[in-house]
Amino acid sequence: MSRVSTQATHYPVGAQNITPSDVTNLSNPAVGLFVGGADNISAVMENGDTVTFTGVLAGQFLPFIFRRINSTGTTATNMVGGK
Repeated sequence: MSRVSTQATHYPVGAQNITPSDVTNLSNPAVGLFVGGADNISAVMENGDTVTFTGVLAGQFLPFIFRRINSTGTTATNMVGGK
């Protein structure tokens, strides 16, 4: 898959509550992530990279495309992703 075809080209038109999982990818990649409860987020990005966002604040929006939010290493809560 080429990089151009996976880039977000529009704003999300819907939203999805995020339930962290170490094995199950989101049914729709999350285009951006709103964090309701502060702390750390371990995520698998759209390109397959695994990263940890440390010290994310409550009310913060992360402008990335997420394939999965891992339960191991994620202590932030009340996450909502665009779709």
